[in-house]
Amino acid sequence: MPGTGGRKRSGSKDRQVKDMRHQKWLFQGGLCWWCKEPMLKEFGDRGEYASMEHLVEAAKGGTFHWDNIRIAHAKCNHSRSHPRTNTRPS
Repeated sequence: MPGTGGRKRSGSKDRQVKDMRHQKWLFQGGLCWWCKEPMLKEFGDRGEYASMEHLVEAAKGGTFHWDNIRIAHAKCNHSRSHPRTNTRPS
């Protein structure tokens, strides 16, 4: 499954993730949290689609909550060359 690291999710979790990604995409005006460039809303070119960015990683206690999620290009999200912060880069 694209974007899940090969993990399978339950149907309700898939819907929750898709809904959150869509709402955050709208909230951010379709722009990447990190580079502020437009993103594809759905899966497409691997690096250009909107992926979920957890500000506090799940492995470090972060939750799947509106305040802990931002939307970023997959390429920006996975580059990890940025510090995790709630403050949008200027």
